[in-house]
Amino acid sequence: MVICLKKNEGEVMGIYETVMQVVYGLAIIVAGFVGEIFGFEWTLFFAEIFTILSSIVLLTVHRKIKRM
Repeated sequence: MVICLKKNEGEVMGIYETVMQVVYGLAIIVAGFVGEIFGFEWTLFFAEIFTILSSIVLLTVHRKIKRM
């Protein structure tokens, strides 16, 4: 858990944004290879399913943390 003080908030957000951009880039590379192998329609379908399942998990965790 990252505790963010106001004076370090910009630094923490900058690191987060940078890491997320790298992850997005890697995900696009992987999606391109998978799309070429299985076809882009199936790649998009599984990406949508994965995104929905990930959102459900994150919402569940968020509710548990909020109750604490």
